[in-house]
Amino acid sequence: MYQSERFDFDPWDHPVSGDELLSEICFHLNSVVVLPDYGDITIAGWIIHTYLIEPTNSAQIINTSPVLSVNSPDRQCGKSTVKQMVSRLVPRPCPTDNIGTASLYRLMERDQPTLLIDEADTFLMSKVEMVGVINSGYRPDGYVIRQGGLNYTEPMKFSTWGAKAIFSIGTLPPTLYSRCINIPMKRKRPEESVSRLGIYLRQHSGQLEDLRRKILRFCPVS
Repeated sequence: MYQSERFDFDPWDHPVSGDELLSEICFHLNSVVVLPDYGDITIAGWIIHTYLIEPTNSAQIINTSPVLSVNSPDRQCGKSTVKQMVSRLVPRPCPTDNIGTASLYRLMERDQPTLLIDEADTFLMSKVEMVGVINSGYRPDGYVIRQGGLNYTEPMKFSTWGAKAIFSIGTLPPTLYSRCINIPMKRKRPEESVSRLGIYLRQHSGQLEDLRRKILRFCPVS
């Protein structure tokens, strides 16, 4: 899978400063959601890392991909807003709030998307097999063996390597949590003010597209 196949947009035309890139991502995040201390820089770094994940048959620039866990004790704490912003900036975003286990590992094998799993507390917690699939994709050599081929009679390897973000209320299973970068969200206080997401996305859609191109230019992808 070459760069032209992995990205449906072109790199920025000029060299990009890492400091300026992080600052720009943080600016857009902080414009629409109140994050915990260092939450903006953490999410910005995670977004950039999604561009560094190579196909499984390539030499890898990174050897782990921590799961981004955006969680809160209750609703209306900004998780969905973070998800929307992340989906505008990562490569091959694949938002899903209800996916079957078999579809998950086949999707990861075929497209190597950036998975954005929402409402995880309502369907993920009881699916031990799915948690195992997500856990296995923490490293480039992660895979599961399932029946495939003609009439599903042949054992096959399915790669589960790739970037994943999970948005949930409450805590994740311990094995999954240990592979996460945790962003604990809280409700916005009355004195805290941010822009409305829909209006902001319409007004800054061009800047966000340019920002993706800048990230791609900054990252040493093949």
